Amino acid sequence: MKKNVLLLWVLFFVVLFVPDAFADIFDDLAKKAKFVGTGFGKTGYLVAGFGLIVFSFMAIFNKISWKNLAYIMLSTFILSVMTFIVSEMSDGAVSESLSFSGEGSAVSGTSGDATKVPANRGS
Repeated sequence: MKKNVLLLWVLFFVVLFVPDAFADIFDDLAKKAKFVGTGFGKTGYLVAGFGLIVFSFMAIFNKISWKNLAYIMLSTFILSVMTFIVSEMSDGAVSESLSFSGEGSAVSGTSGDATKVPANRGS
């Protein structure tokens, strides 16, 4: 019990004396998460493309049925379209991270930054 009270006092003093020390950390985390997310998106499209090629050859040589290939293609198409739908529903804030042109870094975009989120401190 005394350990918990000591921990609460330390936490109280840290919050009291260092109120804005954590603000820059979340901006950096948001940029790194955006960078990792775009990397996962590009990797996902690459894996899906190779997977569709493999399943197409399997269907040609009658290892899977054409109906199953059609299901796999349809589900991959729906997942790909969902990124566009999410981009449009969020007013285009995701559209910069979905560009595969290779111009600049995924972190360099300004839309979707954590600095534009309003913060209510003490209100």
